[in-house]
Amino acid sequence: MQFSTEPVNSGESEDSQTLFGKLLWIQLGIMCFFSVFQFLLQGSVGVFAEGMKKTFQIDAAGIGLLSSSFFYSYIGMQIPAGIVYDKFGLKKVASTAVSVMILGCFLLAWAPSLEIAMVSRVLMGMGCSCGFVGLLFGIKKWFSSRQFPLVVALSECLAMAGVGLANNILSRG
Repeated sequence: MQFSTEPVNSGESEDSQTLFGKLLWIQLGIMCFFSVFQFLLQGSVGVFAEGMKKTFQIDAAGIGLLSSSFFYSYIGMQIPAGIVYDKFGLKKVASTAVSVMILGCFLLAWAPSLEIAMVSRVLMGMGCSCGFVGLLFGIKKWFSSRQFPLVVALSECLAMAGVGLANNILSRG
């Protein structure tokens, strides 16, 4: 598969063009991993529901509230995420989004109350909202419009397979 983005200097050596292609594949892989983690966090409340019920002494409604706190921020940030990617670029936005998502994960791990857990899920949702949007942004930037649907579909398949595997492993523990 060839990239639609040309190196800045067309007189570059073949080695630098190969490096250029390898770096793009690495970036694509990172964004795919971000999407896998994003989809995993979306469904993680279902996998950890019993433990969360005991930890926070909540019922099914509390689990629903905890889950929805992720999705409301995730959905609400989808359009702003696209605008921010257009303005600041992939590297800055994705690294900031991953940082926010990680902060939410650590906060949830040490949450002493349901309220703190909900705030952590909101942070996760905000960070994760940039995951798949960023993947699409990168694919649009790196591949031709003809290759776009195939690469998106392959990336989505990879993300879903990763989530299925991770949920299978997590549910056994």
